[in-house]
Amino acid sequence: NIKKSPIMIAYGLFMIVLFLADIFGVDVEKSMWSNFERMEGFVGHIHFFAYFFVLTVMLRTLAEWQKMWKIFIAADILVLIVAYGQLLGAKGLFFANTFPKLGEWFSSRFAIHMSQNRLDSTIGNSAYFAIFCLMYIFIAALLWSQSKEPKKQWLYPLLIALNTIGLLYSGTRGTMIGLVVGAFITLGLMSWKEHGKIRKIFIGSLIVFSIFISSIFIFKNTPVIKSSPVLSRIASISPNDITGASRISMWKISYEAWLENPVLGYGQDNFSYIFARKFLPERMCNLEPWYERSHNVFFDWLVAAGALGLLTYLSLYGVTLWFMWKNNNGMPLSEKAILTGMLAGYFIHNFFVFDN
Repeated sequence: NIKKSPIMIAYGLFMIVLFLADIFGVDVEKSMWSNFERMEGFVGHIHFFAYFFVLTVMLRTLAEWQKMWKIFIAADILVLIVAYGQLLGAKGLFFANTFPKLGEWFSSRFAIHMSQNRLDSTIGNSAYFAIFCLMYIFIAALLWSQSKEPKKQWLYPLLIALNTIGLLYSGTRGTMIGLVVGAFITLGLMSWKEHGKIRKIFIGSLIVFSIFISSIFIFKNTPVIKSSPVLSRIASISPNDITGASRISMWKISYEAWLENPVLGYGQDNFSYIFARKFLPERMCNLEPWYERSHNVFFDWLVAAGALGLLTYLSLYGVTLWFMWKNNNGMPLSEKAILTGMLAGYFIHNFFVFDN
């Protein structure tokens, strides 16, 4: 019953606001159809909404959802095989440096698309591959928690480890932060409700991680940190590096543009219109020549659909979390904690890029 589904109602309101924003936006045709690079637009969102509706109708039991997730896991394994082929052939990394001929063999068959050593697998973009891995870390954790014999389910912890390594070698710092935040939220929620071993694991992990991250920044100029693509990427996190500067510039002009059209924004796929008007030569002369997204999903929705668009988008998170935690739906604590951690990680990732 759609009327009794808060999530469906929230999603429906988001679609209505999006339609109005696109109809009254700068370029209606572009907002409706997008382009071949992004393939989003309102037509894309119609497909997302239809897919969501079909899932709610066709998958009625936990067993049916688990079957679908396991099929997804099979796809994840195939994507990881390509990613690890890239890892073995990546220039400057241990394997290719130690075994150059083998490294060249892997490099010729598992080419990295965007750089020399940032994994992107079949997805073609390191940031997209990173959020793919983050989702599967939590999906594998969810299936592991649902297993009746978790000690025999060796595949799920293995997938968590392999996806974590894949995410780290994607070099996508926002998603790394998202994974850490999501993992600690999951452990924190479980330790808050339960005492004993899980609380000790949470506190111990927090201490070890704090020491580890502090050490990276303290020793960021040492050869050990500089020689590691993963550690050097983490150590370079700063609002003053070229990526940080570009993000801040995009957010600034997005905010200024939203103030000019605050209710429904400019319609989807019209950020290039704003970028052309509000280009900041003193800050952006050394960046990419053009941007068509804010590189922050929240500013993206402010620009594309105004305050109403952002509020209805955020309601998808809010209603989901409320439905999961406040409603007496019989979900085990571990499942609630894992799904909440996944949403938190996704939320953090989207703070630094646009939605993929």
